[in-house]
Amino acid sequence: MKQQRRSRTFSDESLELLAHEAVVLSDQSTERYEALEECLARLDPPDRELLQERYYYQRPPKQIATSRSKSVHAIYQSLSRIHNVLLNCVQRSMKEDGGVGRPAPNLS
Repeated sequence: MKQQRRSRTFSDESLELLAHEAVVLSDQSTERYEALEECLARLDPPDRELLQERYYYQRPPKQIATSRSKSVHAIYQSLSRIHNVLLNCVQRSMKEDGGVGRPAPNLS
């Protein structure tokens, strides 16, 4: 015998809570994105160019290393350093009263 699925409904209060949480998460994502854009703009040009090669043009580290006459290990180290700088910058920016609309902190 086939069992019927019961339709479950959420209370208005539950739906309002879910909607509120969705808005909060969306706002946080927007703030993080804006903070990241500001932090990227503050990177040194060679660091921005490396990120662009790796992620925008999707070049593998080996190809980047060859074109820059560096070792693959050096490219990975540079990417890791840049990731850490950006992470710290975004985190500091988010702690500053929401971080939106304010200049991102210095990267040094």
